[in-house]
Amino acid sequence: MPHTCCARDGKRISSTAKKIRLTSQPCIWNAIQYFGEDVEFGKPICEGCREELRRKYTKRNVASSSTSRISVHRNQRVAQNNINTENEDRTVEQTDTVDNSNAHNSSTPLNEQMQQPINSGQQSEPQPSPSATESRRDSQKRSAESEEYIPPEAQYSQSNGSLLVLNEEFEFSSDSKQREIKYYVEEILSVPGTERKCFICPQNSRNKIPIGAIDQLVINNRIVVPFNNRCCSEHLKDGHFTEESIQRIVAISRKGAFLTPKELGDLFNRIADKADRHRIDFDSNVISDNEYKILTGISKDNFKTLHDEFIIKSNTLKNSKNRSTRNALAIFLAKLRLGVAHEFLGFLFGMDKRRISDAITSVTSALEEHFVPKYLGHPHITREDIKAHTPDLVNELYKIDEDNIALILDGTYIYIQKSQDHQTQCQTFSMHKHRNLVKAMMVVLPDGYIVEAEAMYKSNAKNNDASILRHMFEDPEGIRSFVKTGDHLILDRGFRDIIEYLAQQGINIHMPHFLDLKAKQKQFTPKQANESRTVTMIRWVVEAVNGRIKQMFQFFDKEVHNTYLQFGDSENKTCKLRSFFRIACALINAFSPPLSVNKDWHRMLLDKVDERMNLNNELRNAIEAKQINLSYLKWSKVGSDSLTEFPVLSENDIFEITLGVYQINNAKFYAKRHLEEDPSFQLYFYKENDSIIRAKIHSRFHNGQHHLLWIKLDNTAEGRARIPYYYCKCKVGARDVGCCSHITVVIWYLGYWRHTGKTIHRMSFSSVLLDAAKTNIGMPEDVAE
Repeated sequence: MPHTCCARDGKRISSTAKKIRLTSQPCIWNAIQYFGEDVEFGKPICEGCREELRRKYTKRNVASSSTSRISVHRNQRVAQNNINTENEDRTVEQTDTVDNSNAHNSSTPLNEQMQQPINSGQQSEPQPSPSATESRRDSQKRSAESEEYIPPEAQYSQSNGSLLVLNEEFEFSSDSKQREIKYYVEEILSVPGTERKCFICPQNSRNKIPIGAIDQLVINNRIVVPFNNRCCSEHLKDGHFTEESIQRIVAISRKGAFLTPKELGDLFNRIADKADRHRIDFDSNVISDNEYKILTGISKDNFKTLHDEFIIKSNTLKNSKNRSTRNALAIFLAKLRLGVAHEFLGFLFGMDKRRISDAITSVTSALEEHFVPKYLGHPHITREDIKAHTPDLVNELYKIDEDNIALILDGTYIYIQKSQDHQTQCQTFSMHKHRNLVKAMMVVLPDGYIVEAEAMYKSNAKNNDASILRHMFEDPEGIRSFVKTGDHLILDRGFRDIIEYLAQQGINIHMPHFLDLKAKQKQFTPKQANESRTVTMIRWVVEAVNGRIKQMFQFFDKEVHNTYLQFGDSENKTCKLRSFFRIACALINAFSPPLSVNKDWHRMLLDKVDERMNLNNELRNAIEAKQINLSYLKWSKVGSDSLTEFPVLSENDIFEITLGVYQINNAKFYAKRHLEEDPSFQLYFYKENDSIIRAKIHSRFHNGQHHLLWIKLDNTAEGRARIPYYYCKCKVGARDVGCCSHITVVIWYLGYWRHTGKTIHRMSFSSVLLDAAKTNIGMPEDVAE
């Protein structure tokens, strides 16, 4: 049997000696060629040659940056292999062939291994002669003495689209694992690779980078970070890069990335998995600020504040393999914002129903424990803070002392499903609304800030607004703990049964008046109407707050499933709906602007109230005293075009008459319907005094009911001063602080709209609804009747 010889020095290798073969990847062959060793790939070498090659490779001073870039193209290697094959001795070739078949039956032929990472469409070109190879080898040895060491990961070369990279140290041993070749991808960005220090800053921290952070850069910034890179812990937060770190990474990124097939495949699979599971991912930066508001009800910055300050710092919620803390918070807010089922949220966030429910429960507990106490409840606010939330208009209108405060209270409803449990059905059915519902009592400051939201109360007859407020006052740790004698409560008529109790507590009550039904009173007196207007002038804020909650979080505007009425174990049951509602109120306090602030026109409003509160209305007195004949024979019908003496007014002038925008908005609807019935807007002049105008306006609630009104003009004055008196037969028509909507429609039409030529654009649905009272088209009238 022929002897085996070393392919490098030709020495005989004994049968007992260890035979080393160059059977790793083609990059090992490149390394041998780089160090000037003309050893054919796949040939055996002795132990001595192996150690010498190892020493040469690990030498600190190798080649210059120009010669250290190794690029051995397929066509050059194939040509060199052909030349070497032709020059070899036939006898040695046969010996090596026998030996190779015994030792490496599974080894891949040289030509096939070389073709794996290289473009296969190029033709072979002749390789330089052996003399040229020796010359190149000598040049490399000379330059190795003077040049700086270049790490293996920087040794690359690109030519004609073919690239081969040395990224790790090679082990020239028989049991060394084959190294994968890294491909160059020019279309994406990457960062320098290093395991010895942080790749972002010059610190020597060597923390491993989480996979989530690597994927974060790929998805959001299209930057690939080598999987073996290290970074400092300060660059990471919750397993992801911080915003500042991302900016620094973007600054040091460069075009082109090197990836092995395995790394590229793993990255592709993870991104595809995220795209499949997380249709909406709040860990990414691709969601805009407007989309944050649509999905969660708050802005992107407010979401970050809520997450960082009350979710992360509380340490009550952690990242899991199924969802991050940001996505968990987004799921909860989306539930409140959209009011959709868990299945739909699971579709949006790529989770099943059970994990959606677990995320909502976890976030609810975290926010209720750490967030709500800082933004809701009377302990979180002082009386000095309450004074800061009270506009000057309220203090001067109600003459509130410096030591006292003003609160607005009102109940709001949340509709729930019917219950099969008879007791629950009876206690939650409202005879007023004729539906099943639960109540929440809102305690609001005059600028819209929510002090307290007591929820949830039953809705039967024993749980009206008055009884709920009494229940709150009887709690020593409730609202009574910070409401003192001399404070002011602004209420609606639903609290009438507790007026006497509050008066005994020394609390001032501001509430609209009632009609005396026993005396068959049909209209408020001027004093009652004016005082009621001063209440509604301030109390609208609590109605706006209730509307804001249901508009911002549509969960409370829909019929809530009964399963939200309680959750927890049998010994520690609590109302999940209550937790949801209080968190929503705290979110509004934290991230929503005030509804009412000090305005320049507040001084005008106060002056008008003082001026007209006790006004002697001559027109009203004359009509009530029957000094003006109301018979139609005493009135002449005229069109609106004939009233040239009516003053031309601006919108500000009309506002100073109505002292509010509610009447102006209603007037546009009244005018639209009135003009549809009578395009000329018929009016009447009093024959005995042409400065008095009479009109008849339909009711918005009853088709057959109309309201008569009178307006007296002062032809000696100018502008809005020409309308000193007015009076209407409706319930609030006797007031002088502002006016009713019926009077407003006439003033708005005659003084403003008819001079502008604009069209009243108000949406009406009556034309598209069927009316069974009308005769069917094409049917004889006698049959239709």
